Amino acid sequence: MAQFCKQCGTAHAPDARFCDECGKAVNAVNAAPAPSPAPAATPALSGVKRRHVVIAGGALAAVIVAGGALAWLLAPEAASASSFGRAIDAHLAADEAARDKLLCLSNLPYQKEEIRVASYDSSTRQWLDILVRGGLYSAPVEQSSGGWITQSQFVYALSAPGKAALRGDKLCVAKGVKVAKVSGYEQVREMGGRPTAMATATLALSDEAAWLVKSPDRAQILQRLPGGGLEVQLPLALVDKQWQVTD
Repeated sequence: MAQFCKQCGTAHAPDARFCDECGKAVNAVNAAPAPSPAPAATPALSGVKRRHVVIAGGALAAVIVAGGALAWLLAPEAASASSFGRAIDAHLAADEAARDKLLCLSNLPYQKEEIRVASYDSSTRQWLDILVRGGLYSAPVEQSSGGWITQSQFVYALSAPGKAALRGDKLCVAKGVKVAKVSGYEQVREMGGRPTAMATATLALSDEAAWLVKSPDRAQILQRLPGGGLEVQLPLALVDKQWQVTD
């Protein structure tokens, strides 16, 4: 079947490549369509970037937390029951003399093997009778003195548990003490350029003496302690950002 040149209309053979009349190329192989551009590759580092963002966020949070903790550590200790109790406990644990002043009795020469009491000294006899019931002394023995005027005395002999209860020449009811309740932290005032307060603490015995635990007169014995029982008043001041007992 004859084909015609699109340029001049002259017929040419089906397999002809050029028009014999005008020379225009005929039956040219259609050029292959240009390949469409490949879509841009998605960056492979998107996951890495996300991890970097997460890590950076975590580091920032850690810095904020660390900064808050540092600010808390550097801030002065607040006046509270907890801070006052800690200060008093630390003071009594470190100062043996102050602790013994609260826990030990020195109203009699307890270090002696015997204590002699005149028959008319009823107050001392009543106290020693309490210690007899606690097992620290043997029952008193009445003796009479010679001379022009006969006088009777009661002799109290120190027992083995009594010797064990001594600390030097003092009779002690426990080895330690802890703050059970404290007040005074509500009334802080400036004195000498620093916050101060007068704390009142109610104390509880720790490692109480066995003889006191068993004594039927425990309450009376505790009332004989210096200060009239387990309550003490101590001055406190804010020193180096911490509350401490001061002299």
